[in-house]
Amino acid sequence: NTSVVAPGNGAINVSSQALPATITVNLGSDVSLQNTGGSGGLWVRNQIGGDIVVTSGATITSTGSDAITATSNAGSVSITNTGTVTSTDNRGIYADGSPIGGTTAVPVSVNNSGVVNAYLAGIRVIDYLGTASIQNSGTVTSTTRQGLITWSQSGDVSIDNSGSVLARNYIGVQAMADAGNATVVNSGYIEAQRDTSLGASTTNQGIAASGTNVTVTNTATGRVIA
Repeated sequence: NTSVVAPGNGAINVSSQALPATITVNLGSDVSLQNTGGSGGLWVRNQIGGDIVVTSGATITSTGSDAITATSNAGSVSITNTGTVTSTDNRGIYADGSPIGGTTAVPVSVNNSGVVNAYLAGIRVIDYLGTASIQNSGTVTSTTRQGLITWSQSGDVSIDNSGSVLARNYIGVQAMADAGNATVVNSGYIEAQRDTSLGASTTNQGIAASGTNVTVTNTATGRVIA
């Protein structure tokens, strides 16, 4: 068993600042991370470029920052979560791939079958040149923002939900493509509430999608409540 408690700091920080690197992080189900402030529970960064792969079954509790963050300036990002992730005042899982100065599209993805609880977005995936995608078969809750959100500046976006998503005061699932296609498939449960105790909400849509071509499919087992 491995336990890291980091008051005032991030629990685990992995970063390549000078050269492109391939970074792989594996956290087993016997790992526990807890932080207050700093960069977060798990923070992974490629400043120059290279791919990032994160596989986590850990229990991560973060106060003052995102629970899991993985960002690359010129590489793909893949996060798989089977553990329990909590951020009391920020995002649960954040993935960002942005090939600055490059022309090769890279994918950025999160696959969650665990439990994610966040004050801001539950799972947020962005990609400046490539496909941003989320697959969720777990349970995701956001207090003030989207449960699941994908955005791409120059590529497609997709969200496939077969799990449970709850946004207490905003949009349940949101897929946004500035210059690509948006696809949402729901065979699970999505609920967008309007909790007045959290302040005024501009929207409580179950599913929101925008792009050049938009496809939204709610299967026979899918439920959307707003």
